[in-house]
Amino acid sequence: MFFVSYCLAQVIEVKFNQQSSWSGEFKNSTNNTFRITPQDKVEQFYYIKVELNITNPKFMLLAQKNYPISNPFSPILLDGENIDATNQYENRDLRYLKIASIDQPIYITTLGEQVDYKISIEKSENHNFCQNQCSYQGDCQKQGCFCLPGYTGIDCSQNAIPIIDNMSLHGNQSEQTYFSLLYLPTTSLQGYQYALKFKTNNYVGLQIIVYKTSAIINPKEQLLADPNLCDIYQVSKNKELELLLRVPDIPQQRNRLNFAIKTISADFLSQDLEISLKEYVEEEVTELSDTMIIIISIGCVVFVSLIIMFCCYKQYRRKQAQSRRMMQNQEPLHSGHENHPIIQEQINLDEVCQKNCLCKLSSKEINPEEYCSICLEPLDSTQEVRQTRCHHNFHIKCINLWLEKAKHECPICRQQLELKPQDEIMRT
Repeated sequence: MFFVSYCLAQVIEVKFNQQSSWSGEFKNSTNNTFRITPQDKVEQFYYIKVELNITNPKFMLLAQKNYPISNPFSPILLDGENIDATNQYENRDLRYLKIASIDQPIYITTLGEQVDYKISIEKSENHNFCQNQCSYQGDCQKQGCFCLPGYTGIDCSQNAIPIIDNMSLHGNQSEQTYFSLLYLPTTSLQGYQYALKFKTNNYVGLQIIVYKTSAIINPKEQLLADPNLCDIYQVSKNKELELLLRVPDIPQQRNRLNFAIKTISADFLSQDLEISLKEYVEEEVTELSDTMIIIISIGCVVFVSLIIMFCCYKQYRRKQAQSRRMMQNQEPLHSGHENHPIIQEQINLDEVCQKNCLCKLSSKEINPEEYCSICLEPLDSTQEVRQTRCHHNFHIKCINLWLEKAKHECPICRQQLELKPQDEIMRT
């Protein structure tokens, strides 16, 4: 790799004159390394400027304290201090760096093959010096140029239109419509997310270029295809464009984001573009609705489960009651045993019913919604039901127990049950 070979080149010492400046010219040069050895024990700012005789996109200007840069493609290099990537991307005939030091030596490196250039270095305690003095169209600060409204670029040399909400750009038949620069001021937008929408009346459409660095590259340049430098989108009458922009708290592009508009068809330049800028708010309601749906679903499942469990429990209790009644009314498996307790109980029941004028009800006569007033259990066909002379219905077991306690009256209306003298109840 060519960036290894320059380390073996001769180091040129920089000696400042009384005006705190130094310069030199180099012809047909390849790689050179310059060293600045600070003499003062105060912080000094060093402004390094290289002017090329012709543009060269491969020419690189590097600077670092303590030792030369071994890898010019390292991602940790700072643009404007360690490497001039912006001017290189824009393919200018100028390279410019600003670096500060107190007592640490500074190594400056130029990388290029057979190129003529002039290099000049200025030393000052003042940090308010910028490239081209911001073209007198911006404010030079320690971080660089902060351009005035209507200008953008690393040295504020580019005319640009500020983006505001609900703005319209009207096309015309001039060449300026082929490529126009826009910028979004971010001073008041830091830390928020915005939706930037584009609409046009043209079916062919426009290209929207979003620059990722401070470099502003004309679409005609081949470097524009680099995805690390910019993103390219398309908008047409049938296809609107919406970009979600997250403005960082500390923008790297000096309080603005740069955009460009390029017509897709050079033959059709008359087209309008509408731009809207709104703060993007995430749809928290949708997320809340999803949460509520989950909670409601779980609640419904629990509620249905409880109902099913309750129904099963009721059914289980009813089957138990039916089983007990069936066992009580079950016929003996073997005949001829008059003294069997079940047989004897059945005989006693029949005698009580006859002596107290209790009528047996058929299954069709039984109302399943009616309850026995003694045991409060429902009347059904699983257990024999008897009716008193006052037309009140009871389980045969229940009314028998009632009568066996010498209560010869209806449990409900207290009417005396009609008994025959010869049919006295036998009590055991």
